[in-house]
Amino acid sequence: MPKYNVQLDLSEINDSRSLAIARVPGGSRVLDVGIGDGTVGRTLRKLRCRVWGVEYDKELAEASRETYEELLVGDVEQVDLSDAFGDVRFDVVLLLDVLEHLRSPTDVLERIRDVLDPDGFVVISLPNIAHAAVQLQLLEGRFRYTDEGLLDSTHLRFFDFDNVQSLLDRAGFTMFNLARVTRHPTNTEIPVDLDAFPSELLARMARQPESETYQFVLMAAPRGSAVLSDPPFTQAMALQEEVSRLEIEIAALREMANRPGPNLETIGYIGDLLRGVHERALNDQTVLRGLVRYVEQEMRHIRTLLDSDR
Repeated sequence: MPKYNVQLDLSEINDSRSLAIARVPGGSRVLDVGIGDGTVGRTLRKLRCRVWGVEYDKELAEASRETYEELLVGDVEQVDLSDAFGDVRFDVVLLLDVLEHLRSPTDVLERIRDVLDPDGFVVISLPNIAHAAVQLQLLEGRFRYTDEGLLDSTHLRFFDFDNVQSLLDRAGFTMFNLARVTRHPTNTEIPVDLDAFPSELLARMARQPESETYQFVLMAAPRGSAVLSDPPFTQAMALQEEVSRLEIEIAALREMANRPGPNLETIGYIGDLLRGVHERALNDQTVLRGLVRYVEQEMRHIRTLLDSDR
């Protein structure tokens, strides 16, 4: 199996490709840069998208050629995308775990502007070098490349959040949507023994805003684009509206749960249960409407408990 084969499960809310696909409007013209095994392209076709591709690996490209309207085999840093795809302009360009492998990601982003539709945007995923697992390894005096993940041995560039912002700024792009794939420090490809570190250090590290961010998944458009003031209404955006509505209702329920009553212990789980579910939906903005339905179901259950205590 090729190294970058993607086993894609759209029900997985903590996966960069699921998050990326949720940010592509159905029926879009999409350029998939770095197609891997073509799984993302095949999934987008089911969403009525027309998909073009760029892939450096000839074997991967040949295996997925039928998925794409046109598939360019070559190094995205060397090819002329405007020349390769003629008059085609794309609504969305996907750069999923690609830019960290390039010598000059800024140059590539600048040239991608030439093939974007005036209302087009890019969807990018990038690993976070500031993840706690990397920091803890360094504190032990180690820096070990791995076969994949945060310290993939083929990475030429490393990004924390500020570096992501700087990259976009240099290339003339502005971010307008951000999600995060999160992993606990003990749940990455980097071996970490938390017992080897003082609890005070671990607590301080946990307070860092990106300590568990494994990947950034973002949407960005050229500076000055109308998209920045009128973002596309993707499935992810639709869910965000639902989550915002739920946020108000959850706040009201928490206030009710804090009132004196005989069943506070029973309903006290509202903080742990709903806060985690709601914040995951709010932060990741995924397409999983089932998550919203789950929150609504639990809120109805809690209302029943509250009513029974009156």
